[in-house]
Amino acid sequence: MPRFTLRDIPYSIRISGADGAVPIAVANAANLNSTASICCSVWVYPVGTPKEFVLFDKTQTGATNSYFVSVGADGSPKWFSIIGGIVRNLSANGKSKRVIWNRWNLLETGYDGSAVKIFLNGEQLSETITGISGTMGVTTQALRIGGYFTGATGLTMNGYIYRPILNTTLPTLAEHQNRYFNGIMSDAFIAGTLLDLRMTEGSGSTLADSSTFGTNGTLGGLSTITTWNSSYAPTKARPLVSLDRSLGTVLRQDVGSVTIANANFIYTPTFVGPQTATNWIDGSATGSATDKRSGFAVSGLDNSVEAFFDEQESYDGSPSLYYATVGVNSRITLQTALTTSGAGLTQCSQIKPSTAYVGTFRLKTQYVSGDSSGVIASFVERTGTGTQAVVNSISAIKTTTDWTDYTVSFTSGSTSRLLTFRSVLTGNTGSADLLLECWLAKNIRLTAPSLVRDMVS
Repeated sequence: MPRFTLRDIPYSIRISGADGAVPIAVANAANLNSTASICCSVWVYPVGTPKEFVLFDKTQTGATNSYFVSVGADGSPKWFSIIGGIVRNLSANGKSKRVIWNRWNLLETGYDGSAVKIFLNGEQLSETITGISGTMGVTTQALRIGGYFTGATGLTMNGYIYRPILNTTLPTLAEHQNRYFNGIMSDAFIAGTLLDLRMTEGSGSTLADSSTFGTNGTLGGLSTITTWNSSYAPTKARPLVSLDRSLGTVLRQDVGSVTIANANFIYTPTFVGPQTATNWIDGSATGSATDKRSGFAVSGLDNSVEAFFDEQESYDGSPSLYYATVGVNSRITLQTALTTSGAGLTQCSQIKPSTAYVGTFRLKTQYVSGDSSGVIASFVERTGTGTQAVVNSISAIKTTTDWTDYTVSFTSGSTSRLLTFRSVLTGNTGSADLLLECWLAKNIRLTAPSLVRDMVS
């Protein structure tokens, strides 16, 4: 049997199932009307007596209808659209794979320009529409999520929804599986994001869109934002076969721990030469703009610096992450995100607002010469759009210091939804000639003690 482990999801939307107001509405905008291709993606947890319900509805009476996604009473996912002026509908019950009540399901479906496909819980349904072409219909209607039109009888969802996403392209089966089993979205999928209601940003009835388009959603009066609870925290199935650990996925140990990709240095790139450019650290001099398996990027620098995973200077038998200023008037920034806007938002970790956290990490420094600000390390709070909110740091170090454990305790701000770990070595202020070597050890952790719970198997 597969095992299940809790996902780190701070919020979901509880939809009552009652007829009436639309559970979630997004006002019409150009980015909601992709015509060449589109993907509708959402985590869904239906409860109560099985019944048909709507997940995405962009149709409009009397217009050339756009996409419509629902689930039948038997759990069969359904797709409706008009493509090239012709109805393209996967509506029959009895699908080869079905949504399961009282558990989390990942449903991703849409049109890729030549076929309509449905992906569910790590598998692709055999039911498809192939050999088609043309453009999707466009409407001026608002996008409704979790309900139909104005809450027409019987088709409002009863249960929980997490993170509805619209995308310009369907995932491949491998990409869908990587998200379902590992929580990893591909760079290609991220780049095509049209709408992403992460449910970690906004206030009142507003659900902020973390995509570059900023088309916020509005929560209907019969729906509520829920905090984490043991019954409805999304879970993921861990397959029986072992996974490629080079993916750098860090499985959470409890729901109080914030997931920081590759925080335990499970993946370390092969050393070719010291990195001297802004990019993900990949063992080469230039780094990589796309290979983010190491979990750390040189996200900003000045003049003469270098960074790489050091196999020689280790703590507890594991490689460390080395970074240094090797020339005067220099600065280097390491961060768990290469960028914190647009697609880079998915590189940030999710945190809860107004919550007490404790961060820990281990550093070693070697003073060479000169003077300037030194090195600091920080847990950086960010809003749901990636804007820096609060920097929680240790005091600057510019002396030789052996391996030392550091703790940073803070209560996140009311607008904080995302987080990055960042270390900045500044040698270009003051005397501006500080040469300093730094090593960061594995096991960077951030925990909210009040949220710690046991694993669920």
